[in-house]
Amino acid sequence: MEPSSKPLFLKIFPSHAAGASLLRTAVLSLALGVVAIGASGCGSRITSRGNEVSAEQISTLEVGTHDREQVISMFGSPSSTASFGDETWYYIFEKDESIAFLEPEIKERTVLALRFDDSGRLADIKTTGLDDAQKVEPVERETATAGNKLSFIEQMIANIGKFSE
Repeated sequence: MEPSSKPLFLKIFPSHAAGASLLRTAVLSLALGVVAIGASGCGSRITSRGNEVSAEQISTLEVGTHDREQVISMFGSPSSTASFGDETWYYIFEKDESIAFLEPEIKERTVLALRFDDSGRLADIKTTGLDDAQKVEPVERETATAGNKLSFIEQMIANIGKFSE
């Protein structure tokens, strides 16, 4: 029996034209599938964090009449309290949108600061939003450390015998 001289492709697809057409269709379908999956990852995702307090809820607060327990029953526990004492409570809410691997963009931020007097009554209400925020740029420089700067080899030599008992 003599081995067939036809390529494997022609053995699988008897008609060369039909096989090529089927192969083109399969490759095109695979390519479209990959593009569709890739494009679905580019959709935006909106994330909410914190205690969302509406303007209507804030308008129900009255200075001098509400106490801490009433505020907790209305808004829940605060996101944060003042560093020194608990006379100021902060309700912080933020909504951001992220697209694929890009850095999230902040769409909305609300900070409700409630200050209480010594008797526990609401003394002041202050609301700030995204328009009041200030961008802080971190400093890139490094703080110098005192001491010797040893190379890797000097560190290895210095450690010889250090851990033996």
